[in-house]
Amino acid sequence: MYVLCILSSILLNTSCKKGDSGGSPASSLPTVTTTEGSAITATTAQSGGNVTADGGSAITARGVCWSDSKTPTVSDSKTTDGAGAGSFTSTVTQLQPYHAYTVRAYATNNSGTAYGDKVIILTAPGATIHTAYIQVSNYKRSCQTDITISGFDDPSFKPITQSGLCIATTQNPTTADLVLTNGPINLAFSHITATIRFGANTTWYIRGFTTSSAGTTYGNQVTYTAGIDIGLSYEGGVIFYVDGTGNHGLIAAVSDQGTGILWAPASLANVITNASSSTDGAGNTTKIINTYGNTGTYAAKLCRDYR
Repeated sequence: MYVLCILSSILLNTSCKKGDSGGSPASSLPTVTTTEGSAITATTAQSGGNVTADGGSAITARGVCWSDSKTPTVSDSKTTDGAGAGSFTSTVTQLQPYHAYTVRAYATNNSGTAYGDKVIILTAPGATIHTAYIQVSNYKRSCQTDITISGFDDPSFKPITQSGLCIATTQNPTTADLVLTNGPINLAFSHITATIRFGANTTWYIRGFTTSSAGTTYGNQVTYTAGIDIGLSYEGGVIFYVDGTGNHGLIAAVSDQGTGILWAPASLANVITNASSSTDGAGNTTKIINTYGNTGTYAAKLCRDYR
């Protein structure tokens, strides 16, 4: 009995040792270096890195991460620039002008994430643009944009030669679209408010911009969806009345069709037409013309003849 127990223990120990020696070798963290910053503008920069050793397992992610207040990790802003060992280039974006950022490369394998050395990037002077909101007041719609100049007194600052708002019915409008300009900016802060007449039943996209010799910089995008409301452009005119349903109303022409036009032929000025609908303009016109006749020139006939 005693001998059997000893043999059983020896077999168990031998089995465990064989299992330990049969596994695959453990990997370690990769080795990565960080590329110095280049092509630095007010809001972007180039960096990257080089994965010089994969640690014994495949590199599944690599890139750079950055922060303006601490040592960055992949939990902060980062790029994703492919996989595998070797060198890579990263574009760092959405930076603030005249600001110092800590950047370092990273590489990930099945053992975890390793980081390269830290490099400091100081962005160029420039404008921070914040497109604030659309405000409706007294049937007017206004958009506010705040522009803050960072590094205004720096010798490398590129003067702002143009600023304003660009507007389009497609996303990310540019200065090639409708532009409301505000001219040059000669102060460290500028507050722009523009009154805009939007078209009804349309979604509009608006963002602020500044232009200097370094190029054009855009702010965040604001979206405004216009329904049917007073003050909006609609069918070639401007809405000045909407009934309780929100589906019917009246529009005014944006320019006169003529001057000195009488409401009615002089001899019929006191004749009642019963054209009193607040929503059926075409019906009113028909009643007036049926009463006043289809000859001569007066307001309702001028409208009917207008193309």
